[in-house]
Amino acid sequence: MTSNWMARLMGAGLAAALLAAGTPALAQDTVRAAERQEIAALTDRYIYGLDNQDADIYLSTVTPDAVITQVTGVARGAAEIRRMIDDLRKERRATMPDGTPQPPRQHIVTNDYLEFTGPDRAKHRAYWLTVVGMGGNYRVANMGRYEDELVKLNGKWLFSARNIINAVPLPPANTPTPPR
Repeated sequence: MTSNWMARLMGAGLAAALLAAGTPALAQDTVRAAERQEIAALTDRYIYGLDNQDADIYLSTVTPDAVITQVTGVARGAAEIRRMIDDLRKERRATMPDGTPQPPRQHIVTNDYLEFTGPDRAKHRAYWLTVVGMGGNYRVANMGRYEDELVKLNGKWLFSARNIINAVPLPPANTPTPPR
């Protein structure tokens, strides 16, 4: 009877030791899963700020010294990034040559790839499409990919650099959506 009790105690001790040994890895996986969700929400917020030309939302996704590189130029730091979004808002609110409003545009982000390169650093890669149109007449206006650097700053993940690479040349400004 005593040996049965000892065997159970030793088994429980062994199980506790194995569980404790696996806990740091399990805890790290849990933290990384939460960080992946935070970065996914960050990407969603970035796209919402971009599509709505909301500089405050857009700026909430980047570090104060972030660098945004795209086919139209480079914006460094909050003031230049705000100007970039404000200029985009003015462009999107301008009318077409025939006086009609510009059709709405929305970005679709797909095939996200996230790699943690340190405790507070990560690389993000994704493809994007810009869909434009109205009245049932929609088309893919452009596509490309993001190559991003992220940092965890004051407990929040933010973009420190976004390299926005267009796969096709940009159409001229105020180009009407072709009919189907």
